[in-house]
Amino acid sequence: MKSNEDDRLTVQVAIELLPPRVQRDLLDDVEFVRQWQIPTAVTLRIGSNGPSFTRDDFFGAVRRAIDDQGTATPIADQSGLEWLLLANKQKECISYSLSNKDTIYCLEDHSALAAEVSVRVGWFERVAPSLLMDSNSRIRWSNRLLQSALTYDEFSELVEDIELAPGGIYRRLVDSFGQLTIDVANLVPSNRHYYERFIGVAESGQSSAAYFNASLRPRINGHLNDSGILGFKHALLMCSSGEVSSYIKTDRLDRNELTRLYGWLAERGDPISRVAAVEVALSRLDTYPELGPFVHQMVEGILSVESDADGSDIALLCAMIIASISELARRQTLGGVQPFYLRQAAITHASLILRAINSAQIEVESVIRRVQTLGFGDVYFLRGLIDLRREPRWLPDFVDPRQLRFEFIGRIMNAANRNQEKIELESLRALLIGPESKLAQAASWPFPYLPGPMEGAIASGNPLPGEIQRTATDALNTERLSSKAFAPLINCALLFDIDKEMSGLAAAALRRVTYSVENSSDDENSISFLIGLATLAGVTRCEDLASALRILVRVLRRRKRFGGASDEELFVAMVASAAFEVPEAWAQFAGDWLTEIAFEIKDKGGARVLLSKLRCLIKLEPVLAKYLASADAALDAYCS
Repeated sequence: MKSNEDDRLTVQVAIELLPPRVQRDLLDDVEFVRQWQIPTAVTLRIGSNGPSFTRDDFFGAVRRAIDDQGTATPIADQSGLEWLLLANKQKECISYSLSNKDTIYCLEDHSALAAEVSVRVGWFERVAPSLLMDSNSRIRWSNRLLQSALTYDEFSELVEDIELAPGGIYRRLVDSFGQLTIDVANLVPSNRHYYERFIGVAESGQSSAAYFNASLRPRINGHLNDSGILGFKHALLMCSSGEVSSYIKTDRLDRNELTRLYGWLAERGDPISRVAAVEVALSRLDTYPELGPFVHQMVEGILSVESDADGSDIALLCAMIIASISELARRQTLGGVQPFYLRQAAITHASLILRAINSAQIEVESVIRRVQTLGFGDVYFLRGLIDLRREPRWLPDFVDPRQLRFEFIGRIMNAANRNQEKIELESLRALLIGPESKLAQAASWPFPYLPGPMEGAIASGNPLPGEIQRTATDALNTERLSSKAFAPLINCALLFDIDKEMSGLAAAALRRVTYSVENSSDDENSISFLIGLATLAGVTRCEDLASALRILVRVLRRRKRFGGASDEELFVAMVASAAFEVPEAWAQFAGDWLTEIAFEIKDKGGARVLLSKLRCLIKLEPVLAKYLASADAALDAYCS
């Protein structure tokens, strides 16, 4: 049997044979390095092109400089050039600089390295509120800093925690936008811990409501207790749903600070925070009537956004949500989580990005154009189509400026109706209350009433009205069918809870007329009709309708009555596949339909596009691989 020393040497030799990226990941694992006693010499570089130092030498010089503030501490870089490190007391904090005769660098605050407990603890108490760490991390570091001077490994771990806290990510984003750069790695962090510390963890199989209560509510309470008004400002970012907004309390906040924050939100807040702030204020206008004018200003701002305004903050939010979901899905950063949690992470982070853009004061349209050129759209939509199997009531094309604006209008309407008696300001009542109000006039049916991003798996709670059910039944039982016969069910699919039997009636009607549906020859109307039927099949989990729809599309395609592009049929197929809740059955149905599309395609350009999307689907959901193998081979051969 090998000795422990032999095992240790074997591990060290094996690491040297691994690719550099794998090496870095292993050596970043503190416990792994300690367990196998792997010698490491970490190098620090100052700035992008500045001098490099051995980490332990640099941290040691910083500690000496703190002990002897105002006196320059010499340190040599790795090329042998000598630099002077200076720590200077400035009111409550210490400034740090590194210089030689030609260059000077202003350094980040390294006071946590101090040997004196009052220096490091005072620093942490001063900066922790703005970092918005989760409560566990904050308590852990607060206790550790009280005990003794940090080791250099511990300081590096603290720095990493700071960088992954929302406040640290926010500062990095502001710096990036301030330099007019949009780097994908900086734009969407790939560290799972960042999101879990930001928005908590959703347990496997947990509903969105249970996640809100068990994870988000404690997060919000912790931020309000630990960071006061900064915690309130941070909590607003998490409000992807009106239910989350209801967790935010104001009773412990300074009244003047709250009023100033509402003024800032009205002028420069991101859309999610504004809507949440409106919901919070409407529930407390009886206590905080001074917030009424700010509510009026924020609601007017949302209503004034044109649906096709490319430079609006809502359009920017959509672009950032798409970018965030796309990158999280591509890198598998949050692999295995429920779709609503992925959207919660993306929406919260996207809102943080918007705050950073506002802080950097850069032009919104240029950011949107730049992000759109990075090609996030395909991965975002394909991930959304895959997620319909688990949450069929929320379509990926709901992340659209027009629909997101209606989502906000619906949330504000709900909050205004719940709190009518608290709204005393006459101008605000005229804006929010009653069928003639500006808010009601902007609420174009059915868009404000469609499911929100956290409601993809939640039944509406509204049974299909009997009158609509009778109308649909009568229409579907006629001798000749037109696409209008399906309209009552299609239009209500996302608004009411429809029994699977009603969808089965639609499938039976298609078979009865041998898939001869009138008035479906126009391509635009045809694709809308087919997507509507696919959505109905998905939300009612009606496998019978999904199978009938596949035959209907085949008939229309071969009769030249559906000239939709292959990506349009792919969309219909994936939406309809949500009828199959069991993963293997879903994969087989989707794979068989997509394979049929692949064998029907007639041009090489379209074949290349479809092949790219099928391969992306397989990467995102490997269970599809065996059902798409023949489609992949056929398309690859056709394109080559």
